[in-house]
Amino acid sequence: MSLLIGLLRLFAVFCAAVACGKLVARVRLPAILGWLIAGIVFGPYLAGVIPADLPDTLWYRVLIRFLNALPV
Repeated sequence: MSLLIGLLRLFAVFCAAVACGKLVARVRLPAILGWLIAGIVFGPYLAGVIPADLPDTLWYRVLIRFLNALPV
């Protein structure tokens, strides 16, 4: 999977998770429930938007190291 396609897929799933979180929060449930639902739906085992081998790609590992190095 190319870097650009992978980043766009991650961004799309992130946006879907935020939207699901806001929808679930409107019915007075924790927003994290919406994030989990989006992860299940768009993850590798249902819709397959995010492939199961994503954590093994080099660009993903570099991105995670970069994001972990940012100050909080």
